[in-house]
Amino acid sequence: MHIMTGRTISLLLLLAAVLHPSPVARAANDGLVLRHKNPDGWFNLLVPTNMTNLERFADVDGGFYRTDRLKINYDYWTFPNTPNFLRGRNHHTPILACDSTTTNNRTWRANINGRRAVLQRCTIAKDGYHYLEYVTFPRVKVFDGESFHYGMFNISVAYKNNRDAMAAARIVRSVRFTK
Repeated sequence: MHIMTGRTISLLLLLAAVLHPSPVARAANDGLVLRHKNPDGWFNLLVPTNMTNLERFADVDGGFYRTDRLKINYDYWTFPNTPNFLRGRNHHTPILACDSTTTNNRTWRANINGRRAVLQRCTIAKDGYHYLEYVTFPRVKVFDGESFHYGMFNISVAYKNNRDAMAAARIVRSVRFTK
């Protein structure tokens, strides 16, 4: 007869959790499979595999992926090429997505892939999306089409259902710069 020790029981519970994830774990992921994409050739980020069509902005470098479930935006510019609507403000001040028009705002600083970043999470009401996860890198080297210069880089993930909160957080924290 074999008597189970606390360590053996813990090991068996861990094995059971890995082999048979709870419905909560499955619901949190809810079928989103994330893969690294390199949309502009000098950074990569996680994007759901069902988001295959990258659309481009007309007025700033960047692009977006969109489904009915969520929308991933990214944009960037070098400081000398700051968009016209931002001219006249301090170039190095982070641009924040969650402001007085949003609710449940949370803002914090963190390092992502060794780069200083400002992150935000809030509740929004825009284009049918209800939640937003956002990161800005206020001073990072970005590519201007010819070479790398210091500038700003932003990623936002808007989503409709709170079940996608974990995936949205993973996406904005997944960015990796090559320079």
